[in-house]
Amino acid sequence: MDDYFKETGDAMEDYSFRVGFGYDIEEGKEYYNTVANHIYGESHVDQVGICQIGATIAVHTGPYAIGIGCVKKYENYL
Repeated sequence: MDDYFKETGDAMEDYSFRVGFGYDIEEGKEYYNTVANHIYGESHVDQVGICQIGATIAVHTGPYAIGIGCVKKYENYL
């Protein structure tokens, strides 16, 4: 994640972040704390979410998947 932002020059504040975890909620919470603290320390991002990965993704990753997702924010001009 850090490499991506260094390479693109994008600001973390322009993205929404979420940590996803599979079966192990305790591992998910621990990973979330690590990721969220890093993001908060490196940027002015005010919220990092957490969610359990559903069956559609887990069927491809297995039950113990864990990761970070980020989506660039945009303004709707309609």
